[in-house]
Amino acid sequence: MSSKIISISLLIGGLVSSNTIAAGADAGAPPREIGARRELLVDDYLIEQLTGNARQVLRHPEPCDVALDHNAPWEGNICAFHVVFRDDDICRMYYRASHLRNFADKLQTIHPWFICYAESRDGIHWTRPNLGLVEFNGSTDNNIILTNHCSHGFSVFKDMRPDCAPHARYKAITRGSFRFQSPDGIHWTMMSPANTVPAIDGDSQTVVFWDILRGQYVCFARSAIGAVRWIRTSVSSDFLQWSEPENIRCPDAPLRHLYTNQTIQYHRAPHIFMAFPMRLAPNRWVAGYYGGVTDGGYMTSRDGRLFHCWDEVFIRPGPHRSAWITRNTMIACGALETPSEIPGAPNELSLYATEGYYEGDSVRLRRYTFRLDGFVSIQAPQSGGEMLTRPLIFSAPTDSVPPAGFVVDENTPAFVNDSKPLAGRASLSVNRAIKQGTVLTLPGTRRLGSNVTFAARVRPKSSETGYKRLFSAYAPATPPVERINPNFIGPAYENSFDQGLTTAGSGELTFSLYFGRGSASFITFSYNGNHVVVRPKDQGMDASFEDWDAVTQPGAVNERGHHFAVTWRDGIIDVYFDGKNVASGGNTGAGAIELARGDLRFGQDFNQPDTAFVGEADDIVVLKRALSAEAIAVLADQGADAVLDAKVDEGILFTMENNNVDVITDSLPLDGAADIALAREAGAAQLLINYATSAFGSLRVEIQDIHGAPLPGFSLDECDMIYGDHIERAVTWAGRSELKRLAGRPVRLRFEIKDADLYALRFGRK
Repeated sequence: MSSKIISISLLIGGLVSSNTIAAGADAGAPPREIGARRELLVDDYLIEQLTGNARQVLRHPEPCDVALDHNAPWEGNICAFHVVFRDDDICRMYYRASHLRNFADKLQTIHPWFICYAESRDGIHWTRPNLGLVEFNGSTDNNIILTNHCSHGFSVFKDMRPDCAPHARYKAITRGSFRFQSPDGIHWTMMSPANTVPAIDGDSQTVVFWDILRGQYVCFARSAIGAVRWIRTSVSSDFLQWSEPENIRCPDAPLRHLYTNQTIQYHRAPHIFMAFPMRLAPNRWVAGYYGGVTDGGYMTSRDGRLFHCWDEVFIRPGPHRSAWITRNTMIACGALETPSEIPGAPNELSLYATEGYYEGDSVRLRRYTFRLDGFVSIQAPQSGGEMLTRPLIFSAPTDSVPPAGFVVDENTPAFVNDSKPLAGRASLSVNRAIKQGTVLTLPGTRRLGSNVTFAARVRPKSSETGYKRLFSAYAPATPPVERINPNFIGPAYENSFDQGLTTAGSGELTFSLYFGRGSASFITFSYNGNHVVVRPKDQGMDASFEDWDAVTQPGAVNERGHHFAVTWRDGIIDVYFDGKNVASGGNTGAGAIELARGDLRFGQDFNQPDTAFVGEADDIVVLKRALSAEAIAVLADQGADAVLDAKVDEGILFTMENNNVDVITDSLPLDGAADIALAREAGAAQLLINYATSAFGSLRVEIQDIHGAPLPGFSLDECDMIYGDHIERAVTWAGRSELKRLAGRPVRLRFEIKDADLYALRFGRK
């Protein structure tokens, strides 16, 4: 088979070879504006040149388990035209159930043709629910939803139109242009008027869906070019009035019979249409009643009219004789993200295709798997090759709401900020509460020993009051039925820390603040039942919070914030505020700090956004020795550099100096560096790539100006070597990945590829 990709994309003309794409093929064209969207390398939209041994390669899904064997009495050996899609927490499947038998060299129908429904939680294990809707052989214990009006496909979709009426949230179309609607995907009624969609002919499957980007319904149906089966498309704003159908175009591609189309919007890059047609070679015969053999193809488009048509097969029939009977390897319409069988591996994509059609008693729907975005890659052997992109313009991502039905990653709001730092040149900024817990997880802090110091300088956001954590490895819980963290299995107890009354459980630690108004505020530290609460008005305690009100009163916060510290000496606890000892407590002989829940977290623990610290933090210290009162005073007044020694001290020190917005560096690496990669600030951008290498393979990336000159700081030599296998990894140059300053200006990307595959890229936040 040839490894050639044929045809053109919406904005590009000419032939695309898998071995060489000519430089300057689109000279003078404006830069591609890709925003923050994910770009798959399935066409030549971004590719200007492939050199060396780099080539564009169509990948092939791997056959896996049988998802569903259509062996129920009401199913049979010509079950077909499957549709699958994820709908919130379930996966739905619709298909035609039918059976033929050869009597006296004639095929005869054994039972009426039905439309059936199956569902799955994971896209792997499928069940047929007993719906009780349609009688078969005297019983309604089956998964049949309809009969009649559906002899050649019942193509279902969930209507993502924002103003779609609830009673018509699910829609379907059949041969003859009959339209159906349903409130739940199970109970269906015919829409009136019945057949307004352009006439649908032929024994094939029509595909309709709401285009979430262009705001219109799109239809792909059977047509013909002469005697060759083909695909045509039409659009509508209301599912009632449709544009005049037009044949899709695949310039320079061989004219082959495309029996089905199975077109989708790829959920991770919805600006790209993908089609998985069953291709028919009618003049070949291997086995079966009818002539012809079929396989699964792959096509892409950026406008739904002009398609890249790979001349190379996507799914081969395989070694089984039944797969070579005509009308097999019919790919279902839809691709699902499913869990990998490899523990700890990312999700993968699942497609489904038929086998056993026309032979035996049942059709089997086999699942095929491959990596996310893994349809096409730019590949080079160890000897190397390069890909140069066309000029492109990217934009820094925003926190805007994604289109309905699509998901973006949650952003953790911690970043290094040089605006009004608490100490030195920069501080850690936490600019909003988070939903899932944890601003920073502090590596290597699970076992701290019998003598420990915890310290940080903080400037809380003046509008944020209430209970806020600094250091913790703690999971407060209400009674079991209201447990905040459902994954926590352990004793349930009341969370009354707002009153400073509850101690942390066994192996749990919390060092926290309560920001109230004046005397309502307090500091609390607890570990293993050793507990100290400091209130300004407590009698018998040195609670001289001279500037405590400035912590919480709007507009009154000290420019340097406030310094909080705790020392632990075998159970004896000393609490410090701005370098002054304000309380002592605990019990001697309590021993070493060993945390049952893992490493300490700074800012918040588990799923409690009401306890998240919001504001600025600096000189974060977890030291494996207990500092003296004098040393704490110097630490609060002059900073960590005046007290700690990187050649001697073990633990963690984050000063936020000599860092960038991507990583904060542990200044005490003696016991192992504990550098922390930060999530992106709103508006920040990284170059994120989907790739895989061998153990000896690698990728590097250079960012160039529009004329091809490397940008300072982003040359190939400055790029950190990339190897491994990741669905999304940020490219770094000398440890830096922030590209916000390049947003909005034309750039080129030069990829050096050695024994590696590059599948996709985007500019955004990981």
